Amino acid sequence: MMHFVLSVTLMFVMQHAVCAVISPNILYPRTIHLCTLASVQKAQPFRPLKGCNRITMKVNVNDELPPRRRTPSMVTSVTPDVDVTQTAAVLDNVHLTENTQHTYTCLYPSRFPPNAAYPSARDFEVKRYDDQVGMGVISYRAFEPGERVAAINGDRLDTVLQHTLQIRPGVHNFDPWFSGFFLHSCEPNIEVDMQAMEARCLRSIAPNDWLYMDYAQTEDELFACFQCSCGSANCRRVITGKKQSVAEVAPSVLWWKRERLSYQDNDLTFAGRSVNALAQQHGTPTFVYDGARVVSNSERLTSALDEAGLEGRHRVMYAMKANRFEPLLTYLLATGTVGGLDVCSPDEVESAMGCGYRADQLSFTATSLSRTDIERISKIQGLLVNLDSLSALRRWGANPACGRDIGLRINPAQGVGRSDNELMQYSGDASVTKFGIYQEQFAEALAIAAEYGLRITRIHFHVGCGYLTPQLAAFGGILDECLRFIDRVPTCETVIVGGGLGVPYTAEDEPLDLHAWASLLAHRFRDRKFDVWLEPGSYLVQDAGLLLTTANSVEQKATKMFVGTDAGFNLAPEPANYALPFQPIPATWKPTRPTQTLSIVGNINEAHDVWFEDIELPQVDEDDVIALYNAGAYSSSMASNHCLRGGFKEFLLL
Repeated sequence: MMHFVLSVTLMFVMQHAVCAVISPNILYPRTIHLCTLASVQKAQPFRPLKGCNRITMKVNVNDELPPRRRTPSMVTSVTPDVDVTQTAAVLDNVHLTENTQHTYTCLYPSRFPPNAAYPSARDFEVKRYDDQVGMGVISYRAFEPGERVAAINGDRLDTVLQHTLQIRPGVHNFDPWFSGFFLHSCEPNIEVDMQAMEARCLRSIAPNDWLYMDYAQTEDELFACFQCSCGSANCRRVITGKKQSVAEVAPSVLWWKRERLSYQDNDLTFAGRSVNALAQQHGTPTFVYDGARVVSNSERLTSALDEAGLEGRHRVMYAMKANRFEPLLTYLLATGTVGGLDVCSPDEVESAMGCGYRADQLSFTATSLSRTDIERISKIQGLLVNLDSLSALRRWGANPACGRDIGLRINPAQGVGRSDNELMQYSGDASVTKFGIYQEQFAEALAIAAEYGLRITRIHFHVGCGYLTPQLAAFGGILDECLRFIDRVPTCETVIVGGGLGVPYTAEDEPLDLHAWASLLAHRFRDRKFDVWLEPGSYLVQDAGLLLTTANSVEQKATKMFVGTDAGFNLAPEPANYALPFQPIPATWKPTRPTQTLSIVGNINEAHDVWFEDIELPQVDEDDVIALYNAGAYSSSMASNHCLRGGFKEFLLL
């Protein structure tokens, strides 16, 4: 069954058959093989299944009918050949005459035994609901709850088709004449008893009402899952069979679905594991990371740069601050996924080296450096240091223990962020930020470097976070502004373009067009001598992580239904700090439960402790496991013990 009805060819056999009403009330049409007819000319274009209950034809009685065509899925039995004049007599008031147009109405073929409870043409009609939904069944009489609407019949098949209803597992009733056209509603007016083979009234049916059943009532698996827009108060939004995975649902519903993150038999799986099983084994709150997803994210970046013409001239320096879980850092190094790390504090440097990274694989860029910071990092030979202020530049130059090759972080006075979110912009003219050296101070920075014999080999900039395709035009303009700095440094060998590449947070977000992004870089740097390094954090690990939580409470407060979880924003601050919602994903999909508008919140005593506000999800119960998507970056690494609720676990899944 589907919410909309499409035409299929299974009813082609009707094209060469005439069906007649032989009782004023009961429809069990008699199929007649008109052996003396050579052609059946239709007065209207024949549409298989669409309008199959009523076929209007012009009959030329002097022609001979071609052989009957059949299909494997449905073979209609044929009565013995009869004389046309005898046939006309059987049809009561119907007369077959040359070039005379007649209308014949049929529901079930005569090969089904006569049954007074079969649907009557006086009571029902299969007709078009609208162009979007397709065909449905309309009732021309009233029914009260509990009353039998009609008996049903059809062909028994062992597979699910568009117009089948399940009798039992492996046995399906194919009925393209009546019940196969029942429409779906999450608040149906009929129920279908496939053991008694009948439809019964659930809610009062008035004349000219359409017949609606709940497809999940009979089906373990639907022919195709779909989004429902029935409008009932209990609408589940996503319609599946009782035992069916929602992996087939429209992408706009499960926009986050991918190969290693999907439902299997309504159980959410991540990196090949059941999320429910992970939560049961380790408890909640727990962070889990898919190592293979991180690798594939990095490979997409490098492939885009290669194809844009920068092959051999780029390096991925993962932003360690995004997620410093040591098993993850070690995995990135061991697999060659990254060329090094972007680090921003002396402790990050030492932690990275403890995971096996060499100093020359670490690009150090920090702000507001203390004398102690400078003293510590100056002792690490080979560390690639980028300075972001005139103060740091002077103190570094004045210390003879500090290396002479440096990088400068610049600020082009332009910023870019997801959906123009100013909270995620690291530079800009509307709001002067603390990061980097502005154009107004750049000449002074060059003079200080020259005074202390410092050689500027790298120019670094990072102008925002989370930008997607709509922000690429602005990013291109920022690159042009940065070239004004770069072209003034003849000793520059490497341009570090920072990170900031975004990932989708909601169904409305489109993935970043990496080829367009790489083309912007290649257009500026392909014909220059520089290497291009990038420092992605979110893009590599954001969508590779889930935060597993448990629903502690489900409660209506005034006009809102809240689901309180056992994890608060102190474990993953992005939703609270940057207005970036974390998509909640139920670990168990409940296809037969109605959807609700829910606000998923945490357990911290702060008003902004909200994971996702006003989202449509199947009804959530207390103790359900809910996975929060996009928890791989700037979550555990930014966690605090606020309200003394800072406990969590982390696991890398390989």
